[in-house]
Amino acid sequence: MTTAQPTGPLNKAGLAEAVAAELGVSRREGRLAVDAVLNTITRALAAGHSVTITNFGSWHAVQKPERQAHNPGTGEFITVPARQEIRALISPRLRALVRAGDPSASIGKNPSR
Repeated sequence: MTTAQPTGPLNKAGLAEAVAAELGVSRREGRLAVDAVLNTITRALAAGHSVTITNFGSWHAVQKPERQAHNPGTGEFITVPARQEIRALISPRLRALVRAGDPSASIGKNPSR
């Protein structure tokens, strides 16, 4: 296994390639792993559950109530329907690692893995 070092902005394809390199598997398997994780997080949030990844961050589904809003163009009041939104919180550990600027940083409990 090798540690993948992204060389620029990371998109989903780049993440899948880095995961494949980290795990020593094919690019296809890396893409399947990334898709599985993202789909699981998406389904949990859509069901109204919170998702917490230790030393990385958490996402919380928040129910926003129906409310009245003012349309600045017409001056009339409209009703904005209730909806579910997502709140994201970054962990202090991830924040500290990013601030340190160490490209070999790891959020794992055992960084040598």
